[in-house]
Amino acid sequence: MRRVSARLIPFLGLCFFVASLDRTNISVAALTMNEALGLSAQKFGLGVGAFYVTYVLFSVPSNLVLSRLGARIWRAVLLITWGIVSTMMAAVRDGGGLIIARLALGAAEAGLFPGVVFFALRWFPSTHRARFTALFVACGVAAAAIGPLISVPLLRLENVLGLHGWQWLFIIEGLPAVLLGLSCLHFLTDNPAQASWLSREESTWLIEKIEGERQAINEETNLQILGTPILWMLVLSAGVEIGTSCLGYWLPTVLKGMDFTNAMVGLLASCFGLCGMVGMYLWSRRSDRRQERLWHLAIPLLMSGLGLVVAGSVLSHVALALPAMCMAVIGVTSAAPILWAMPEQYLPPRNVAAGIALINSVGNIAGIVSPAAVGTVRDLTGDFHLALIASGAPMVLGALCIPFMALSQSRRLVPRPR
Repeated sequence: MRRVSARLIPFLGLCFFVASLDRTNISVAALTMNEALGLSAQKFGLGVGAFYVTYVLFSVPSNLVLSRLGARIWRAVLLITWGIVSTMMAAVRDGGGLIIARLALGAAEAGLFPGVVFFALRWFPSTHRARFTALFVACGVAAAAIGPLISVPLLRLENVLGLHGWQWLFIIEGLPAVLLGLSCLHFLTDNPAQASWLSREESTWLIEKIEGERQAINEETNLQILGTPILWMLVLSAGVEIGTSCLGYWLPTVLKGMDFTNAMVGLLASCFGLCGMVGMYLWSRRSDRRQERLWHLAIPLLMSGLGLVVAGSVLSHVALALPAMCMAVIGVTSAAPILWAMPEQYLPPRNVAAGIALINSVGNIAGIVSPAAVGTVRDLTGDFHLALIASGAPMVLGALCIPFMALSQSRRLVPRPR
């Protein structure tokens, strides 16, 4: 497993780092782009949310294509496509163009995260899966931690070759995805049986281990699976995307509204992201050690929701608001890997690929509504107080629902033996 981890995690993590950077760098670009294009907070929020429309629509088809075509080829296609689309964000001239560009980016990125979660089912036994997911997701969080330090200096390239700084930001940060796509064809392997870098004994052990776990899963019909509380709990818990969208796309603007400079905004956002990375890894490791998921999901959901509510309530008091926002970042990043370690435990093998994509799609519906809603509330009220509170409340509600789901699950489902 050390050999598998060393081979796959760095490369897939780098892909997710680039994907997260290309998806969220618009939050830094907004510091100058919105004024240059005359975008209100509502129009910017609509553009951000447009990403999730196609992201939701294409997640299930993309995962089904991956399960047939293989991760190596399909991942390369996605990487090259979204890299090109990301660089073309520099050509945006108004709110309509922003929406079109974000729709295209969402379609290209739709298969990445659910595809990697499905890919992990072929390579990582259950005792390693949450840690893999945590390390993979940590690379996305690293984009939140490191991204501002990369993106903010690019804003200074104003008028270089006649382009704005925010245009250079999209061009420079989009190109790595194309290069990764080309290297994907050489580097990835679809399954352990094809891995020339494993010995025959190693690949046989891994195949038998994972296949044995699959056979131990409680087999239910499609109709029964859709009716089980555990699946709908996963869908509900995917509402963590509300907090992710709020913090991922609006945090720099919120900090800017607290009279911080662009450089200070980048530094604070990076510090929050670093705290999130550390908290996520430690929490996921604890979940794997104890082989417990539900309560390890409920606690960070509650933590993040309360953090946003508190931050919104005391936003004018910087000394109180900043720790609350940091707590929200830690909570939302810690919840994600626990959530994505769970589907394979409760879904039959034939449902896993579509199930992961479905959960991802339904959860990301919040990504369509949340950014635009935050922007609208900001325009109506003149600040982010109410917007942050409204973003935190659904996460608190989701956390409070999990105990009831846990009770229902213990009565109706038989998870696979450990």
